[in-house]
Order: sequence, then structure tokens, then C-alpha cells
Amino acid sequence: MPTITADKNMKPEEVLSHYHGLWQVEDSFRIEKHDIRVRPVFHWTAKRIKAHIFICFLAFALIRFLQYKIRQKTSEAFSAERIREELFRIQESVLVNTADNHKYVVPSKPGQDAIKIYESMDRKRHMAPFRLTKEV
Repeated sequence: MPTITADKNMKPEEVLSHYHGLWQVEDSFRIEKHDIRVRPVFHWTAKRIKAHIFICFLAFALIRFLQYKIRQKTSEAFSAERIREELFRIQESVLVNTADNHKYVVPSKPGQDAIKIYESMDRKRHMAPFRLTKEV
């Protein structure tokens, strides 16, 4: 992002470029504040506070990476909230057959946005129930 100067002779394109950069910064703070909820911090030691902030920053970086990959693959812009809500909807139930103690996974039906998220990361999600062969 270019350095902001107090030049009164800036071209409209330069002003727009600066404003676009400001919008991205404000959007990043909104994600940290509302979607990731970096605050309040309920830790009292410096080590735990740093860990909390690191985890929040890592979540932020992953959201931005997902947004980039989704836009790259689908040309759609997904908000952090849209990604979070869609990923929260993804569920799997584990059922145990009491006759032989085999475990089966029954995935929930993904929405169209969830499918786009998985495809943007070149991942496939199980759509049909399957037998769990190892403990997770």
C-alpha cells in the first residue's frame, strides 16, 4: 500500500487506491473483532495472552487464505462470517453398531457454500455414510 501524503494535487486514481487500502485494513480489524473475537482476553499470564493472540492471528491468516482460494477458484467473494457460518454447519455423527462394535460416520448434507469451500482447497467431503476404520 502506498504511503499516504498530504498532497492536494493527488489524482483521483491515487485517492481511490489509498481508500481501497484503508477499506482492507478496516475489514481486517472487523474480522478480528467480530468474527474471531480476539477480545476480551481472559488470561492473566504473558505466555497465555501471547498464545491467545497468536491463535487469533493464525485464525485470521487462515480466513484470509480461504477467501483468497475461494475467489481464485470461483470468482466469488466470501466474507469471514459466511465462511465461519458455513463451516459451523458441517457435522458428522458417529454411530456404533452394538452387535459388532463397528463405528460408522454419517455426514450432514453440505450446503452449496460448503461445497465451494472444500473444492477451493481441492478437498472432497464424504457425502455418504462410511465405516470408520481407525479411531480419531
